[in-house]
Amino acid sequence: MSEDEERAVNDAIRVIDQAWQVSEAGNWLDGLKPVDRLPQISEEAAFARSTRAQEILAGIEGIDRRRLPHDLSLTLGVAHAMANSWAREGDW
Repeated sequence: MSEDEERAVNDAIRVIDQAWQVSEAGNWLDGLKPVDRLPQISEEAAFARSTRAQEILAGIEGIDRRRLPHDLSLTLGVAHAMANSWAREGDW
């Protein structure tokens, strides 16, 4: 693996992890546990998710997906789609 490929893989994993953290923070309904809180739907929470998603999208833009293994590129695509949705929450 070349240095550029290794950098792209590391950057992709970092951004995917960031997207996962945002996803988990909003996951208030877990079928295995009793519901202990309601989802955060406040304007502040929406703006915070939107800002975090824009940071994730900026990170994705800097990654050359052609240098990634196919499965990691697909996972990065899912993270991109999720972050795109979150980024618009501040507009609602």
